Amino acid sequence: MNKGKSTVTEVVQDVVEGLYNLQNEYIKFPETGAETASIVQTFEELSALPNIAGAIDGTRENFSS
Repeated sequence: MNKGKSTVTEVVQDVVEGLYNLQNEYIKFPETGAETASIVQTFEELSALPNIAGAIDGTRENFSS
């Protein structure tokens, strides 16, 4: 099924807006260099991908409750 460019743009904007609105509740950035280094090391150990300091989990939750 093909989606029009405007539909895809709208969906992406909705997702970005949703992430922005929930950032303080669900998105945490490292506060120190040591914390960043620890996260990078953990991601590399788990995934064999170097220099990754974060990811977006694709898990779906019902946020309407």
